[in-house]
Amino acid sequence: MYKPIPETYHNKRWIGKRKEFRANPISFIRECKGLYGDIFQMPGLGGTTIVTTDSDIVKHILQTNNRNYTKSRGYQIMGRALGKGLLTSEGEFWFKQRKLIQPAFHRKKLQHITVTMGEIVERCVERWKGLQQSGKAFDMLDEMNQLTMEIVARGLFGSDINKEDLQTVSDAVDYLNMIGTRVIRQPFLLLFQWVPVKAAQQHKVELQKIEDILFKIIDQRQATGQSYDDLLGMLLDMRDEETGEAMSRKQLRDEVVILFIAGHETTSNALTWTWYLLAQHPEVWEKLQAEWKEHLNGRSANFHDFNQLPYTRMVLNESMRLRPPAWIIGRQAVEDDEVKGYKIDAGRNVLMCSHEIHRHPDHWERPNEFWPEHFTKERMKARHKYAYLPFGGGPRLCIGNNFALLEMVIALSTLGQHFRPQLAEAPEGVEALALITLKPGEGIQMRL
Repeated sequence: MYKPIPETYHNKRWIGKRKEFRANPISFIRECKGLYGDIFQMPGLGGTTIVTTDSDIVKHILQTNNRNYTKSRGYQIMGRALGKGLLTSEGEFWFKQRKLIQPAFHRKKLQHITVTMGEIVERCVERWKGLQQSGKAFDMLDEMNQLTMEIVARGLFGSDINKEDLQTVSDAVDYLNMIGTRVIRQPFLLLFQWVPVKAAQQHKVELQKIEDILFKIIDQRQATGQSYDDLLGMLLDMRDEETGEAMSRKQLRDEVVILFIAGHETTSNALTWTWYLLAQHPEVWEKLQAEWKEHLNGRSANFHDFNQLPYTRMVLNESMRLRPPAWIIGRQAVEDDEVKGYKIDAGRNVLMCSHEIHRHPDHWERPNEFWPEHFTKERMKARHKYAYLPFGGGPRLCIGNNFALLEMVIALSTLGQHFRPQLAEAPEGVEALALITLKPGEGIQMRL
């Protein structure tokens, strides 16, 4: 006999609760966890969905029996909008693409790109000097968006994308994020892809903007026949081991769009939340300053400083624990499965809420506090490996995790040596908006 999975809010009660879930899914999941425990199921238009905050169950799905699980319906919806890239593809196709792209994130390649990262962060230092002198408040999310967007664009395209095109791509990505979230939370809106409503038309327009800019760069490169030392150049040069064929234009578009979104949006959010938390914890800020003074002494950080700044990494890890950019992970069972006595039927969606797993009292001494000491070597070694999931887990661990960590360490330590951002508004006024990523709802107003 299987253990029953508690069901939330049957029938008529669910109709009212569905609005609560759409408005604030994290708060809703936290409420259900308090009522039903670490695994429960809730109704939906596509059948009931299992939600869990149990790290043993997460490990089983993402690692132990990962072959029985594909990406959930939410990723399938994103795939219709963003294409068949690493984030949304499955099976042998995903494995082949992952194998092709993995060398772009090896240590030697990362060391090369950190030089560019440092140059872009130093330009941000100069821009912030003007903000500091003016004394005006600014939106930290906008600043981090601009910083990370330029870093990932240079990593992908080298110098072949101009500032105007870069902003166009960023605006299009923001729109796709918004409409994707809306559709995932309201599955009946899947119809928008076939009905000529305003949302569908705008969706096509935004995707076309991205394609036009990307294909312009690809066509220019193919016309010259030159090799380029960036990710797009690497993708253009790749050949299938069996057929010798290059990627199609559509596949190039799909992979670049996914890498751009993943490399820009999530890192921007993580850095923004880090500045927000540091502004409220002067004791952590002072420890950071001591580490930077000892190891950097005013100079910009580089690739070789990463392992010399352990407390900086602890702070970033703790920020992503409390405010994980990827706040939820979804999978769908291929065949019937059993874990910890619970049955997961074939076709069933399972949502693993990283936001609540990261605050589970079974794994964290101060679950709701900003306490970087959660990430000392001793505590990390003793903790459940699936109690912390900022980049997912198992074979589909985010391919760009080391890229993101390097970028954040360089940005935080270089900027933090010159400026101390302070909140220009009460911290209670900042809402965590759970879209496809977790971002500040109206940005975060700060001063230097």
